[in-house]
Amino acid sequence: MQDHDDGSRFARFVVSIRAHRRTGVLEVAAEGVTTLLYFSAGRIVFAEEGTLGETLGRMLLREGALTQAEYAKVIDRMTAALVDSEQMRFGEAAIALGYLRPEQVHEALSLQVRRKLLCCFQWEGPVCAFDEGEEPLREVAHFPSEVLPLVLEGVRRFYDASRAERVLSPFVDRYPRLAASADETASALGLHPAEARLVRSLDGKRRMSEVLAAAELDSLLVRQLVAGLVLTGHVQLREEDLAAQPARTEPESPRAGGPGPRTAVALRGLAAEIARRRRAETRRSSIPPRDAQRAKLEAEQAYQRGRRHMAYEAWPLAVEELRRAVRRCPDMIEYVLCAAWAEHRTGQGDMAEQRRALEDLSVRALKKDRENAFAWHVQGQLATLEGDDAKALRSFRIAQRLDPDDREAARFVRLLAARVEPKGKGKR
Repeated sequence: MQDHDDGSRFARFVVSIRAHRRTGVLEVAAEGVTTLLYFSAGRIVFAEEGTLGETLGRMLLREGALTQAEYAKVIDRMTAALVDSEQMRFGEAAIALGYLRPEQVHEALSLQVRRKLLCCFQWEGPVCAFDEGEEPLREVAHFPSEVLPLVLEGVRRFYDASRAERVLSPFVDRYPRLAASADETASALGLHPAEARLVRSLDGKRRMSEVLAAAELDSLLVRQLVAGLVLTGHVQLREEDLAAQPARTEPESPRAGGPGPRTAVALRGLAAEIARRRRAETRRSSIPPRDAQRAKLEAEQAYQRGRRHMAYEAWPLAVEELRRAVRRCPDMIEYVLCAAWAEHRTGQGDMAEQRRALEDLSVRALKKDRENAFAWHVQGQLATLEGDDAKALRSFRIAQRLDPDDREAARFVRLLAARVEPKGKGKR
């Protein structure tokens, strides 16, 4: 597969799998996180692993389907089941406790699959390998979703201005034209009315640079949308102005985001390579061994107790529980970050050294998961201590968006906004 140095490797890989209607498992590895994405005839149907924030329980908690107390009781129920030599999945325990209905769990699992795919867009250069074949899909449940709308959503969520610009810069002098009708494109991708109006302007009569400059939407939103259209193959990028050419019949050029022959050959080579490697290994189970599962559950129990102590600023008690979580799962960066923050808040030890460690830990946590609300919160706190109010405000706003229950972040947003932003301009 051709390696694009524009931060869109994963997007192009997924679009290629969809275009060829391939069936198999895509392994995506970056920043110490490995995610397995299961595809059937080009549609995403299942996903495994990923970051802690992508687990079903954390997702239900973040979406408001479960309260913090209910979440903790589900974890307790799963831990108790292990003591009785029985393993329970989170959804089963939530249903058994009466917190969720089976159809709610099914919808949540479907959402979780989509979210795991979306989170892979945060990494610019992940290692991707495709294991082609139907056998692995027989071992997992199926929650099918179309991937092209998810590609656009991933671009919207994780592509900043620089990354979107890198996708578009090779084509600024090309004339973008929709590959299908504007209505079909808007319907397929679920576009908003303003986005649909921009899509209708892609008629092959203006250069890409002119389209971007004339759009009524925010500059970043425009670039994200057009980059998404390019990556998903919804636009053709012509070298000629259609308005200046006589009517003629010619074969359609390949879609910009679609795979060419070189991509297809590379995909087959990667599939063969990863298939050989996987045949020599035992595929990981979607349920970890009992000892590993118990360690994870006990760590999450301790972490939740520690977070409750943090909410009441009982820092020594929080340190005790969070250290226990780290001992159970030392590789879980979120546990390590929370423990380090609680220790810092006790006011003991070398404060300057602790701040340096917190900066490093929060950066590492965000490299693994750009939607880690607590890591953004810590970034805001550190920026406040350094006197960088603008950076602190940006960080606390992201933390508040990702975790609406973070009252401290909301308080800092109010205080910092009044200090940083000129009167009458509001949020920027």
